[in-house]
Amino acid sequence: SYKTLKYNLSKHYILDYQDKFKFYETVRINNFADILKYNRDKKKYLVKPLVSERGIGSKVLDDVNEEELKSYYNRYKLSGLIVQPYTNDFIKYGERKICFINGEYVLARKVVQKGDEELVCYHSGSKKELYKPSKQELELGKKVYEEFSKKYDLSYYRLDVTSSRRSPIINEVEALNPDFCSVIYKKKDLEKYHKSVKEMLDNY
Repeated sequence: SYKTLKYNLSKHYILDYQDKFKFYETVRINNFADILKYNRDKKKYLVKPLVSERGIGSKVLDDVNEEELKSYYNRYKLSGLIVQPYTNDFIKYGERKICFINGEYVLARKVVQKGDEELVCYHSGSKKELYKPSKQELELGKKVYEEFSKKYDLSYYRLDVTSSRRSPIINEVEALNPDFCSVIYKKKDLEKYHKSVKEMLDNY
């Protein structure tokens, strides 16, 4: 729906729901002094635009040159920025992308580090493979559907998680462009997917 698309143009939902679900701790960047503070911290952080996808604009803060950082901030400040602790979970566990339609699991894939890329993302060179979600991941997906659906239609979305299978942490709830990368799935998986999509559309 239009309301779903409008709300999910931005990652602000992470800030809205991080008291209800387990996300990596997320803070809004309000000015250049904020981003400079995180860049100077002994810990590494990940900063990303509120409006972006496919990892575009994501940047690791680890004593980045100040002029480079200022240029980055000026480029994305209008869309807004958020910062999270940098984690090795993506390298250790990979990122699982789990597709749900009407709250029911349909199919999933996993993105894992292929070389030495710092950001584990297919568009950064990481590889994708078929994945079977854990019981905990499926339960989390249903809870997300039930909670988000109180606000807007979440008939078709993708839950992106990492950390352990028993205790997944949400990276994103992708409802704007929940692509499922059809080329890696088996015929029976695609048939299930198309059947679920048809049933969803028939309900409108």
